[in-house]
Amino acid sequence: MTHFVDRILAAFGALFGAAGLVALSAGAHVDSGGNYTTAGWMLMVHAGPVVFLGTAAPFSTFWRRLVLLFMIAGTVIFAGDVSYRTYAGESLFPMAAPTGGTLLILAWIALAFVLLLGSSEQRR
Repeated sequence: MTHFVDRILAAFGALFGAAGLVALSAGAHVDSGGNYTTAGWMLMVHAGPVVFLGTAAPFSTFWRRLVLLFMIAGTVIFAGDVSYRTYAGESLFPMAAPTGGTLLILAWIALAFVLLLGSSEQRR
C-alpha cells in the first residue's frame, strides 16, 4: 500500500505530464524562441520517473523520497524559470535554471547510486 505522502509526490509526475503537454503546445503555437518547448520536454522527461518513484520504486522510503524531492524541485525550478522568462521577460531568481538543472543531475546520480547499492531496508 502506498503511503499518502508518496501518492502526493507521485501526483507531481501526473501534473508534470499535463503541464508538459501544455508547454509543448505553447511552444508549437506561441513561442518562436523554443523556451516553452524546452520546458515542456523537461516536464515530460521527468513525469514518468516521478510517478514511478512515488508509487513503485523498490528501495527505501528515505532515499526514494530524497530523490523524488530533488527531481520535483529541479523540474519545477528549471521549467518554471524557462517558462517565466519567456512569459515575463525575467528570471524567477538569479541562476534559477542552472540551479534546477543541477538538482536534476544530482537526483539522477543519487538514483543511480541507490539502485546500484541498494539500501539496508532492501537487504532485510
